[in-house]
Amino acid sequence: QVNTEETKMRFLKKAGHELQTPMNIILGNIQELFSAANPNQRTAFYDIIKAGNQLQVLIQEILDGSATFKKWELLDDSDMKNNYYQFLKGKRILLLEDNGLNQKLMLSLLKPYEIEVDVASNGIEALEFCTQVKYDLILCDLQMPIMDGYAFIQILRSDFDKNIPVIAMSALVLDKEKLKALEAGMNGFIGKPFKKEQLMQELTKHLQKLSNVPNFNPLEEVTKGDTAFMRKMLKNYLVTVTQYLEELSTIEAESQISELKQLAHKLRSTSQIISIPQIEEQLQQLEEDENNTWEEIKILIQEIIDGFYSAFPIIKDRLKKLEEI
Repeated sequence: QVNTEETKMRFLKKAGHELQTPMNIILGNIQELFSAANPNQRTAFYDIIKAGNQLQVLIQEILDGSATFKKWELLDDSDMKNNYYQFLKGKRILLLEDNGLNQKLMLSLLKPYEIEVDVASNGIEALEFCTQVKYDLILCDLQMPIMDGYAFIQILRSDFDKNIPVIAMSALVLDKEKLKALEAGMNGFIGKPFKKEQLMQELTKHLQKLSNVPNFNPLEEVTKGDTAFMRKMLKNYLVTVTQYLEELSTIEAESQISELKQLAHKLRSTSQIISIPQIEEQLQQLEEDENNTWEEIKILIQEIIDGFYSAFPIIKDRLKKLEEI
C-alpha cells in the first residue's frame, strides 16, 4: 500500500532541493548588484532581496517538513556527525528578528534540537527579555524598526551583559558590514539567506566555549570513518581518562604540585581525540599557570573532574551507537 503523505513529502523535498541552489545563486547575484547600486536604486533591490528571502523561507519549510516530520527525522547526517543535537539540546536563545516569515523559519530550524527560543521584534523588546532571562546566546538581526541591532548591542554590552555570545544576522553580506558588526560588539556574523549547516556551525562555535559537550571531529579525522577503530579509541579513552581522574582526585596537598602538572599534561594529551574546549583550557591553566593559589587549584581540579564526568554520558552514547552499526 502506497503511503500518500510520505510520497508527497518526498516529492516536495526533491523539488525544494532543486530550487534551493538556483535561488542561492540568484540572491547572491542580486547582492552584488545591490552593492554597486546608488542609494536611489537600492530601494528596488532591497524589495527584491526581501521577496527572495521570503521564497527561501518557503523552500526551507518544504525541506524541513516540520508540520509532519518527527523531531529525529529532521536531524540529518551532519547533525549526527557533529553532535549538534546533543550539544544544543536545552540551550536558551533569544532571537531578534522583525520579519514574521524569518521568525517562523528560524523557529522551525531550531525546534528539532529542543532549544528554548524567545522572539523579540526589536531591540527594546529584547532588552526587556534580558532583564528577566539568562540566555546562552543571542541571534540578532541588524536591520530592525524602533531599535536596530547596533543600538541593541551597544546598550547590552554597556548595561547588561559583556560576555554573552551575540551573532549578527543580515542580508547585507559586505565585508564592511561584517566588520561594523564585530566592532560594535557582536561575536559572529551570518549572512542571509543561510543554510542550516551554517547556522548550526555558528551556534556551536560560540556555545562550545561555554560548555563541556564533546566534539568528535578530531576522532573522525584520525580514524577516517573506520567504525571499529573509532570504537577501540573511545573505549581506550574512557578507561584511560577515568584512571587519570581517579589519580587526580587523590591529590590533596600543595607538595604534590609536580605530580598534579604531570597528570594535567597526560589528560591533555589523551583528550586530543575528543575536543572539549572548556576542559582543555582548564587543563592548560592547571599545567602552565604559576600564579594560582592552592585554593584556586583545588577548585580547578574539581571543575575538571566534574566536567569530564558530565561529558562521559555523551561519549558512552556515541560508543553505543557505533556498536549498533
